[in-house]
Amino acid sequence: MALLGGLLFVVFAALLLRLWALQVLSGTHYVAQAQANQFRTVRVQAPRGPILDRNGKVLVTNAATTAIELWSANLPKVYKDRYDELRSLAQVTRVPLYQIAAKIKRRRDAGDMLTPIVIRDDAGRRHGMMQVAGFLARRIVCRVRAYDKVSAGQRIGLIMFGSRVDHFIPPGYRVVVRVGDRVRAGESIIGELADETN
Repeated sequence: MALLGGLLFVVFAALLLRLWALQVLSGTHYVAQAQANQFRTVRVQAPRGPILDRNGKVLVTNAATTAIELWSANLPKVYKDRYDELRSLAQVTRVPLYQIAAKIKRRRDAGDMLTPIVIRDDAGRRHGMMQVAGFLARRIVCRVRAYDKVSAGQRIGLIMFGSRVDHFIPPGYRVVVRVGDRVRAGESIIGELADETN
């Protein structure tokens, strides 16, 4: 009985030590990450309907898409920090850095630093995925690199002892699973392209 009590004490002490390390030692790091993860509310005009000719034939339809915009007035003032942030943005959006810099220069020359600059306006069909390590199991095996293209059902890696995988589905998809459903990576269908299901 004393051995079991000692074992439980060691386990709880390890958990408390890890919690202390997260709160005290790494607390400022996570606070900075949380503050950097902020959203803006931008008013967008309501989408219009399709444009038809006089015979009722559809000339133009609407498609939901995601635009990636940059507020140049909010960029860091220090050149190195600004360059690092723009280089990261270029990698994420797959837009060359010189194109982003040229758009910023045109906006600056026009004297309008408050209007957002559209970096990419066709980002609506890109899926995002993030493997999140659990509290105890912190071993992630990832077989692809950031921003690699993958096929439907392709295995990209695994998390030892299981944890969470977040899948960010773009607009235009219909989610076919519900909260609490069990899904298997590479097997379960979690969403369908909306215009293919009609």
